[in-house]
Amino acid sequence: MTGSGAEGSGFEDRTQALFDWTSSHTREVTIGVAMVAAVVAASWLYSRTRVVRAENASKALAGAENSIAAGNAKLAQSDLEKLVRTFDGTPAAKQGALLLAEVQYEQGRFQPGIDALKGLSSSSDRFLAASAENLTGVGYEELGKFADAAQHYRLAADKAEYRADHDNYMANAARAYTTGGNFAEAKRIWTLLAADPRGPVAAEARVRLGELEATGATKG
Repeated sequence: MTGSGAEGSGFEDRTQALFDWTSSHTREVTIGVAMVAAVVAASWLYSRTRVVRAENASKALAGAENSIAAGNAKLAQSDLEKLVRTFDGTPAAKQGALLLAEVQYEQGRFQPGIDALKGLSSSSDRFLAASAENLTGVGYEELGKFADAAQHYRLAADKAEYRADHDNYMANAARAYTTGGNFAEAKRIWTLLAADPRGPVAAEARVRLGELEATGATKG
C-alpha cells in the first residue's frame, strides 16, 4: 500500500510539474502547436496540388488525343506542346512527349520529333524509356542516319522489360545496320536472334541470314 501511494504521488508530481511548465511557457507551446499545424497543412496542400496537377495533365492529354483522332495534326501538336511545357514531369506529360514525337514524324519533322523525346530515356519507367529510345531510332532512320538509329534501337533493347520487346528492338537494329551497309553487325544480331527457335523474331532472323548469305553481303 505504501509503495502504491508513493507511485501515485510521483505521478501527480510529474503531472503538476508538466502543468506548471506549460503554464509558464504558454507562448512557446502555442508557437510549437502552430508550427506543427503549419507543417501538416503544407504537406496536405502539396499533396493536393500534385493530385490536381496530375488530373489537369490527364485532361489535357485526353484533349490532345481527341485532336489526333480527329486528324487535326496542327492542333494536336499545339495541344501536346502545351501539355509537355505546362505539366512537365507528370505521367501524362511524358506520354504526351511520345505522342508529340509521333505527330512530328507524321508531318516529316523528324529532328523536332527526336528533340521531343530527349530526357525520356532516363525515366525510371522502363517501358517509357524503351519506347522513347525506339522512337528516337525511328527518327534517325528516317533521317538516313542508320548507325545512330541502330544504336538507339539497341539502347531500347537494353531498357526493355520483356524478352519479346528486347528481341523486336534488336531486330530493328539489325535492319538499320543492313540498310546502312554494316552487314557484319546485322548478321551477328540475326544469328543471336535465330538461336532461340521460340523467339518472337526467330523465323525472320533465319530468313534475313539467308538473304545476307545469298547476296554475299557478309563476305570479305
